[in-house]
Amino acid sequence: MVFIPSDLIQETDLGLRQNTHQTGTDLVGLIGPSPTVTLVSNRHRNYEAVVEPILSPADLKVVLAFVPIVEIANGTVGVLVTPSLPVKTVQELIALAKSKPGQLSYASSGFGGLIHLNYEMLKQMTGAEMTHVPYKGTSFFQADLYENRVQVSIDNVLAHLPHIASGKVRVLAVTSKARSPLLPEVPTMAEAGVPGFESATNYTLFVPKGTPADVVAKLNAAGNEAIKDADFRERMLKLGIVPVASSTQAEAQAKMASEMKRWGDVIQKGNIKPS
Repeated sequence: MVFIPSDLIQETDLGLRQNTHQTGTDLVGLIGPSPTVTLVSNRHRNYEAVVEPILSPADLKVVLAFVPIVEIANGTVGVLVTPSLPVKTVQELIALAKSKPGQLSYASSGFGGLIHLNYEMLKQMTGAEMTHVPYKGTSFFQADLYENRVQVSIDNVLAHLPHIASGKVRVLAVTSKARSPLLPEVPTMAEAGVPGFESATNYTLFVPKGTPADVVAKLNAAGNEAIKDADFRERMLKLGIVPVASSTQAEAQAKMASEMKRWGDVIQKGNIKPS
């Protein structure tokens, strides 16, 4: 197993905070450039770097306080439907939704989150209009999706994997560029006829802006060593997370910029406002 060198990591108790609205991300950002402080973000970069600044501009200063230095892995997102829905492909789902505008219900984990934005992007790309039903989280809508009280969701598949296997929910496609090793028989959205539809939960290592270049280089090298380690990759896959093959800092930054544009366009085109 490969770990990031301990001399580059500062253990900071981010759980004890006076302000309940202040996250660990906020606190690391406030520390500023440091050779011993890093942040691994397992929140979806779309939400943290795009949705929060647009829906809550006060968060923009936090986002701008960090730079990505190495992408570690991605979670698999899938198009999920209740098994009684008479569709077996994404194209059949789109056709059904367009034939009955607003009659299918789409479950999300809340307004402005990844699952909601996945629906907005699908609607904008295909014209498939459904009724958005925001819940307080994935666990709150799982039973309703499995029992046909809502019919569709585009969610990280991890929590649904046992139910996909048992037939309680059907996955029509994954939204990554390549097929997922978690569901190798399931086509990508491009293969399913919706090229350009890409979405994934993401794990990326960030540092405060202004962190010394030599520290950034060491962390990037350590991150790449980790994701090439067979034991690390096996452990990640068991957790439902797919490690990337490699990641330069330039690639991590370019992907962040691309994602910011993608989701910013979805938000603006959808006229999504703070609730």
